[in-house]
Formats: sequence, C-alpha cells, structure tokens
Amino acid sequence: MSSNALRRIALAGCLALAPAWLLATAGCSRGGAKAIPEPLPHAAAAQSLADWDDVRASVGAALGGSELVLVRLETPDPDRLVYTLRTSRDEPACLTVQRLDPPGAPDPVRLALTCSVGRFGDALREREFLRRVAERLEQLKGVEVAPIRR
Repeated sequence: MSSNALRRIALAGCLALAPAWLLATAGCSRGGAKAIPEPLPHAAAAQSLADWDDVRASVGAALGGSELVLVRLETPDPDRLVYTLRTSRDEPACLTVQRLDPPGAPDPVRLALTCSVGRFGDALREREFLRRVAERLEQLKGVEVAPIRR
C-alpha cells in the first residue's frame, strides 16, 4: 500500500472520530470548581408536599437504593438545595429541590424536584430516584421523629 493511500485512510479515520470527540467534550463543565450544576433540559421533574426539614434525610435514604452517591450539596439560596451526585458507573447526576412556598410558610410546603442522570439522561433512573425521594418525604411528613427503616 502506498504512503498516499495510508494518509487518506488516516485522514478518514480522524474525520470519523472528530464528531464523537466533540460530542464527548461538549458536556464538560466550564464553570470552574464553584459552578453549581443545573439539571439538563431532559431532566425528570416532580412536585411534592412535604416538610422542608425532611428533604436532606429523604434524599439520603433514597441514594443507596438508587446506586447514587453524594459528591456535594450546595445551597445557593435558603429555598434551594442542589445535590451533585455520581452513579455507580461514574456518571454525573444532579438533583435540585426548590421550595415553592414563600419563606416562613408552615410545613408542609410545596417542593419542586428535578433530577438528571448521565450526560444524555436516563429517564427510568431519574423517575425511580424521584419516586424514592417523594416516597420517603411522604413517610416523614408531619412526623417529629423519623421511623427506623427495616
């Protein structure tokens, strides 16, 4: 095979790989270490009526069963919690909990939950995680002391 033919094959390989490389790097964070992740446009969403004080415990209870781990919890404002998560396959995930009722409103309050899993989304895992969080929030609503899980 001539060197000219080898160059054409190498060029064709580079052109074939370029879109995949661009797609892989498109999801990289450009916001720096302090950037607060935002759920992707494909994220699953749900609303719940729950006690604001129970959100952290409910998310913690839902993490293990969903094969997710907490990387970072940020509170950009008093009525919003942003959980940066990783899956067992080392994929990025994000859960945002937004308090919809005004500050000082008595519990239970309306909550908006938004979840994204993976770079391109995984609707099944997103809905399952939101279901687990909402289920635990419902169990804890109006309860002073959380029951021990069996």
